[in-house]
Amino acid sequence: MAEGRNQQSNFTLWQELLKSLIPITTMGKVMVIGIVVWFVNWAFTKGQVLFGSGALKILFDTASVLAFIPLGYFAIKGARWITQHLLWRLRRRLIVTYLLIGAVPIFLVVLLAALIGRVIVMQSSTSLVERQLDGYLEQARAATQAIGHDLSNVDAEQWRPERMQRRLQERADALAPIFPDISLRLNQNAGVNLLVKGASIEAGVAHPTSANIQTLIEIADLPEWLNAQGEFHGLVRDEEPAGGGRIYALHMVRLNKPARAIFQLIYPIGDGLCQHVSHTTNLKVVPGQAFTSLLMTPSGGRVDEADSKRTDSKGAAAGVPIFKPVNEWRGGLQRERDVLVVDWSSLSLSSIW
Repeated sequence: MAEGRNQQSNFTLWQELLKSLIPITTMGKVMVIGIVVWFVNWAFTKGQVLFGSGALKILFDTASVLAFIPLGYFAIKGARWITQHLLWRLRRRLIVTYLLIGAVPIFLVVLLAALIGRVIVMQSSTSLVERQLDGYLEQARAATQAIGHDLSNVDAEQWRPERMQRRLQERADALAPIFPDISLRLNQNAGVNLLVKGASIEAGVAHPTSANIQTLIEIADLPEWLNAQGEFHGLVRDEEPAGGGRIYALHMVRLNKPARAIFQLIYPIGDGLCQHVSHTTNLKVVPGQAFTSLLMTPSGGRVDEADSKRTDSKGAAAGVPIFKPVNEWRGGLQRERDVLVVDWSSLSLSSIW
């Protein structure tokens, strides 16, 4: 009986405590509602939608702005109360001083911890995207070597253009879901010259180019620096007249037979691949425009200002760039360039939450 009364007493105590925390005035209740609106808008917003609704996001944004009205009201009221009641006596001034001595260092420590956490999140996120890109490049390299080995062992009868075209198309269609916009090329001096493009529903949107400009995939002849190599696996940049460029993953192997036969696997580092990387990392990743190049020095990488002046970076995405060694298609010069960009929206506190 006594135990039941104690439980009832504890319940009543908690109930009274909760009631005491609820504001009585209208402005206080509005302030509580504003705090709830701020928290929901901060924690559950993804891009320009809230709970999947754009209209709800606009409503909460408007309510968040209106919530500053009671905040300003209580700020003015609190400042007036402090001026009238707390700062008149020396003892109370000392209390305020002690509070500042204790509160300011704590605030600075919390701020420093938040900044360190933000940097750690940025570094880990970019490292995750970079490892995903390296994984794609390694898979493409293995696929190129396997297809090249398979083609080297094909009988002479199978080297008829129509049969080889069908064979390459099957390989390209099989690889297209993994490498969007993939192309396979097989060429031989004074022999076959085949180009097939993989077909996939998941392929990304094509990169806009001028109708009078040949893309790297359509160019049959290799540049001198690449033609002199027996095998190549890496990234190349096809420069555009506007100053930017498109990045391609290029994998090239020379076949054992027939002689002077070259097999190439090419796919762009574009929107389709970025969609795959975004899906696996849960980060918004967009293609880099290769506007920025780095020069590696003993003290670390620095931006090549001479190269940056020749390009117009107005269309560059805002975010954390990921740099990789990239060869210029025409000259073969290798530079560190921004290949992918992790959008800032993926690194915001609301996204991390």
